[in-house]
Amino acid sequence: MRTESAPRERASRGAASAPATVRITLSEFPENGRKVLWLGDVPVEVRRGPDGIEARSLLCTHFGCPVKWDEANQRYACPCHNGMFDAAGEVIGGPPLKPLRRVPVVRSGAEVLVGAEVSPR
Repeated sequence: MRTESAPRERASRGAASAPATVRITLSEFPENGRKVLWLGDVPVEVRRGPDGIEARSLLCTHFGCPVKWDEANQRYACPCHNGMFDAAGEVIGGPPLKPLRRVPVVRSGAEVLVGAEVSPR
């Protein structure tokens, strides 16, 4: 039981202590590419698609375990309790009741600002 509580504790502490903003440049990843970065202890995926740039937390909303993108099945999978999320982060299976948390993104020229309190320079 103790090993299951550790991810949740880590996630809640990480969310509170995470830096407000991470700056990346558009040249760091190609269109239709995915890049994982960290806001404190929270893994965040930034995706650059044809409709723009979006970011979401990679912590499962059920128990705080890290999810991974499954390219073959085009979904996020959580190894802890078999939670599944579609490409947009919406729940498609398992015990999670809420979608993956979106993280604000602002494009400022050639930079992308990712984080909870994003503001241009």
